[in-house]
Amino acid sequence: MAAVIIPDSLDREVLAELRQLAVEGAGLNQMVSRVQERLGFVPEFIVPVFPYFCTAFSLPLKEVLPLREYSKNRDVPELQGLLTKIRQAEIAARLPLIQAAADGSLDELRCPRCECQTVSVYFTRPAPEEYRTWFVCSACDFSMRTQNSSKPEHYSADRDRTGKKTVSASQEQER
Repeated sequence: MAAVIIPDSLDREVLAELRQLAVEGAGLNQMVSRVQERLGFVPEFIVPVFPYFCTAFSLPLKEVLPLREYSKNRDVPELQGLLTKIRQAEIAARLPLIQAAADGSLDELRCPRCECQTVSVYFTRPAPEEYRTWFVCSACDFSMRTQNSSKPEHYSADRDRTGKKTVSASQEQER
């Protein structure tokens, strides 16, 4: 029997923080502790963490279950496998952005951090024959850069931000 997790009932900010920690290379200890702290749970109370890991990294519950042993023994071999799957999920969450840009979709792309349809594609040219593709979310601090081997098919001068400062959502709020 499959477990049902209702993503709408989870705190989106906590999900975004968990994803960001994974991107930054945090270990399970830091990720688990952050979720517990944000939800107000003691370290021994691990079960409420499960749906956050399942949802944040698109993992089935059976992949997250090794965390059950986490409060007792942090050297469970399956935990290293879970960390690997989390890293793979983070990479997989970014690949649709690259594919969308290659297909010509340059606006209203789904942000892998905040899950809003607010990512736009921009370009820079650090040298005359070098191109970079930037993915910038207007709702959160997510940004990602890819290095192109040639001029992107959907490159346009109006999307070229070479020498221009791009303001992130958090910088805009500070104004």
